[in-house]
Amino acid sequence: MMYQLKDTSKISIINQSKLARKIGVNQATLNRIFNQKQNCSKIMAYVICKAINENAEIEDYFERVN
Repeated sequence: MMYQLKDTSKISIINQSKLARKIGVNQATLNRIFNQKQNCSKIMAYVICKAINENAEIEDYFERVN
């Protein structure tokens, strides 16, 4: 089960590289996820959405894809 970012215009990220370091992922990988060129696991989707907004749920930012 993989997840794809829905709409990046609703996400306010000041610095992608800081977010990447915070969640422990390569900046290039995070960039591909944000540009919808790469899907991610449920765990990665959870970590990203909680890093953006601790009250958010995966469904707020991601959709399931097969």
